[in-house]
Amino acid sequence: MSSSTPDDASTPIHPPTDSSHSRVLRNDDLGLDAIDPSDKSEDAINLDNDGTEENEGDGIGKNKRQKTSKCWSEMKETSLPDGTQKAQCIHCKKKLSILASGCTSHLTRHLKGCLKRKIYLNQQKKINFQPEQADTSNVQLMPTLIDGKFDMGRMRESVAQWIMMHEHPFSIVEEEGFNMMQRRGMPEWEKVSRVTIKNDCMQIYETEKKRLVQLLKTVNKVSLTTDLWKSSNQKIEYMVLTAHFIDSD
Repeated sequence: MSSSTPDDASTPIHPPTDSSHSRVLRNDDLGLDAIDPSDKSEDAINLDNDGTEENEGDGIGKNKRQKTSKCWSEMKETSLPDGTQKAQCIHCKKKLSILASGCTSHLTRHLKGCLKRKIYLNQQKKINFQPEQADTSNVQLMPTLIDGKFDMGRMRESVAQWIMMHEHPFSIVEEEGFNMMQRRGMPEWEKVSRVTIKNDCMQIYETEKKRLVQLLKTVNKVSLTTDLWKSSNQKIEYMVLTAHFIDSD
């Protein structure tokens, strides 16, 4: 009785019916090692964002932090030939390290001690883009017209002060040239007599005298000095008594 050995080539090979083995065969066909989806070991690499691996161990991650420090307004990022990122001062062009922690205290210290930055800030202080308000503490200005209406009483007061300040005679208000000038600028101007303007001057004098008396009541000590004064118009000499004191201002 003879026995024949079955031909390997003629013997059909049926793939296993187990589903887990079938996945292994497909992975073998693709040339990949079998990976159990339930395996959560640390050796497994998580691929996200279209296959880009996120490396959290780098000093500067790909997702850069938002710059909130004020020093970045005077610093800019620059790359060295080897790819290292540096912070460059816009004033002196010095390059400083960018810390992985995001700390910017060393950048702030550099800006505080940067000589070129100090020169730049001093030049900026000298440039005035808006006109400064003039110091009018020692300048007496006439009140501005609020409603734009002509006030003859205020004009007479101003003329009386002008006469006393510059020692003009009271008769100057009766001169034709003076009245022509006033009417040219103020058509509502009314001519006044020397008697009227004299009374206006005396009224101003009494008002200022009362104000000065009230002021001297608040002063403890007064230093008096004398002087001689000669009127340029009347050619009369006067002795002037001046009181010096320190007020509340």
